[in-house]
Amino acid sequence: MKRSLNSAQLLLVLLPMLSLSNAYANTPAEMVDLSLQELYALSVDDNNQDYGFQAGVLFKREVLDGYKSGTESLSYDDVLFQPPEPRTDKNYPVLPTVIERQTLVINLSIGIDEKSSASISLPYIEQNTDHLSIVPGYDEFNIASSGLGDIAINYQRLVHHNANQKISIALGLSMPTGSIDEKGDTPRAEGDQQLPYTMQLGSGTFDIPLGVNFSRSNENYSAGVNLYAKFRFIENDRNYRLGNKFAATAWAKYEGWLTFEPTIKVTYINWGEISGQDDEITVPGNFPYPAGITDPSNYGGQQINLSANLLAYLGDQQANIEVTLPVYHDLNGVQPKQKLGFSIQWHQQF
Repeated sequence: MKRSLNSAQLLLVLLPMLSLSNAYANTPAEMVDLSLQELYALSVDDNNQDYGFQAGVLFKREVLDGYKSGTESLSYDDVLFQPPEPRTDKNYPVLPTVIERQTLVINLSIGIDEKSSASISLPYIEQNTDHLSIVPGYDEFNIASSGLGDIAINYQRLVHHNANQKISIALGLSMPTGSIDEKGDTPRAEGDQQLPYTMQLGSGTFDIPLGVNFSRSNENYSAGVNLYAKFRFIENDRNYRLGNKFAATAWAKYEGWLTFEPTIKVTYINWGEISGQDDEITVPGNFPYPAGITDPSNYGGQQINLSANLLAYLGDQQANIEVTLPVYHDLNGVQPKQKLGFSIQWHQQF
C-alpha cells in the first residue's frame, strides 16, 4: 500500500520548482501536442478495472531565449539585421527575444468498460513576446495573445494485459477551436495586424493524434516505450498547415518506495516545417519575412530530451513533476533556442 502525502506537504515539494522554465516547441499548438503526448502516456499506468470518472490537470511554463540554426547556437547580433551589413535570408529587421508561454490543459476521462475509456482535453494558453527592431518607433516592443487552444477528444483502449505487461492504444481528434487570427501592434504598419505563427493559439485544422504505449514490470521496476504522432492533412483558412509530429519515449521507473515513484526518460521528437504561408505576415520585396518567426521554413526539426519525473501519491490522487533537458537539436532554419523544461500534472480518480 502506497503511503500518501497530504496536500500541504505536496505543495512544499512542488512550489520551489514552479520558477523553472520549459521550452521545447515553436508554436502554442505544438506545445499542446506535447501536453497531449504526456496525457496519452497516462493510459499505460491505468488498468481501467475501476472504470469511473477521472480528471487531470497539466501545467507547463515555457521560456524561449536565444537562437539556433541546425545544431549551431546564434547570438542576437547574428540574427538581427543591422545596416550597413548586407541583408540575407538569415537575418531580420525584427527580432523576437524572450518568448514566454503558459499552458493549462484540463483532461476529463470516463471509463467505457474495463479496457477502454474516452476523454476530452481543453487547453488554455497565455503568452507574450519581447522584441528588438531597427524600425523607428519600435526599438523595443511586446505583443501578447491568450485564449482557448485546440480541444481534443480521445479514445484509449488496453489491448493486452497480463501479470507484468501492458499495451494500450489511443486515437483522437483535435478540433480547430484555437484562434489563428490573433492580432497586435507590429512594425509592419500602425495599429493591429495579423500576428506570426508563434503567437497563434491553434493549428486551424482538424488533426489526428495517435498513441501506442507499452510497459513491462518486474518486482520493483517497470519500463516501457510510448509512441505519439499527430497528423495534419489539410491547410487552414489562412493557407498554411503546421507540420506533422512524431515522438518516441523510452522510460524506466522505480516502484519500491511507499510514496514516490521516480522515472527517467529519453524522448526523440521529429516535427515538420510549416507547409504553405500566411501572406498577411509578409512584406513586399526581395526579403518578404520581417522576422524569422514569419518564415514557414524556420519551423520543425529533430530533438532529443532527457527527463526526470517524480510521481507522488495522495490517496486516490496522483501528482507528477517533470524536469526536461534538451540534449540535442537539429532545427530547420533560424529558430528560438529551447531551454530547461518543467511541467506539473495532477490526476484524480472518482
